[in-house]
Amino acid sequence: MTRAKAILMASLLLAGLALTSAAALDKTQPASDSPATQPAADDPVLRRLETKLRAGLKELGPDLTFIAPPGQSSLEAHYKSRPFVVHGADMTGEWSEKAYPRTGPSHKGFIMRAFLQKEGEVNQAKTPQTLVEPYWRTNLSVVVVPETGKQLYLCVNYGSGVDDKTLGKIQSLVSNLK
Repeated sequence: MTRAKAILMASLLLAGLALTSAAALDKTQPASDSPATQPAADDPVLRRLETKLRAGLKELGPDLTFIAPPGQSSLEAHYKSRPFVVHGADMTGEWSEKAYPRTGPSHKGFIMRAFLQKEGEVNQAKTPQTLVEPYWRTNLSVVVVPETGKQLYLCVNYGSGVDDKTLGKIQSLVSNLK
């Protein structure tokens, strides 16, 4: 076995272990309207966002899931996501020597991450902007939630096969959150 194949196999093994560990921790919920479906989010603003997204994107069916990472004020919506092994880029644009496992959207999928922050909090990235990454694009934006003193820092990773209508719908549902 060549050194390159051995490194690739080790990376894929590590990716599988990381994804298995992450799956054990997440609170993934199906997007169905069944009364047994409990909101993944604990914060009232994030619960309203989740409810609005579930209703507004129900045509996506059971492939749409929600995750509220424990101990964080955030919500994730995954639609057709999958594991990748990627080389990250630093602030200068230089690629990392080491690859790491990361969950990303498939060709026709997306991952929306909404981070709840105090209104006016400044983020490191300029918003709005679209980042072009090796396997997907990422839209970054900030949406103020009226009368709460809070804002949502929104990151939407999406594959090249996602239609503009779906992306616009996500942005609209988040922007009209009250």
